[in-house]
Amino acid sequence: MSVVRATGGVLRLLWCQERSEIHYLVVNAVVLPAALTYIGFRLSDDPATRRAWIAGAVTLGIGLSAIANVAIPMLIDRFGGRLDLLRSLPLPKEAYLLAYLSLACLHSVAVVGALLLLLGAVGMLPSAAGLLSGVLPAAVACTLAWSAIGFALAMRAPDLDRGSALTLALGLGLGFLSPVFYAVSDLPAIVRPLAWLSPFTHFADALRAALSGAPVPTSSWAVSSLLAVVLVGSSLRLVRWHE
Repeated sequence: MSVVRATGGVLRLLWCQERSEIHYLVVNAVVLPAALTYIGFRLSDDPATRRAWIAGAVTLGIGLSAIANVAIPMLIDRFGGRLDLLRSLPLPKEAYLLAYLSLACLHSVAVVGALLLLLGAVGMLPSAAGLLSGVLPAAVACTLAWSAIGFALAMRAPDLDRGSALTLALGLGLGFLSPVFYAVSDLPAIVRPLAWLSPFTHFADALRAALSGAPVPTSSWAVSSLLAVVLVGSSLRLVRWHE
């Protein structure tokens, strides 16, 4: 069975489940960013501060979307029995991961779409074409990078409870510890290299630039894409498909 055909089959299986749990996507893509944006707008009237809150809110929405709709379902697949069924088929692990990565990309597109609606509602919508061309690639790369981390954690976790706790702790911790509500330059010089290793950092940089009407730095999507490639490749090498 080819990888492309196998990926399509797994993706159809996942989509059947996704349709019944669409409310989780709505919460992560719309409710969380909107709530955090509302807090930021209540705290400050400064446009730059409000843009920073929007960037941070949407970045966390991307992260939680990957956790709730990719990493946790992988854990449930593994410990709930569905992964054993998939392993019994002539299915390469690349197809399983690619199916979830495809689903993750759809989630990131939904989050960016929700962002456009949110910005339109508050009267802060810059060029939609510029926002999509500059931010969407960084959003997809950020989602792919985090999904690869979730894949590795889900396949190596000792049990469902500890795997879920570790995934949530890492995702939320990385989201809040990364400079998503402020620029990397605001951090002490000693910790800036660590911040550059976070996929959230580069997506937030791209989003802040787009919201201010400035060109999105090439480094934002370039570094995000590099992290995604490295993490996806590493997760495939580290994971044992047949146990």
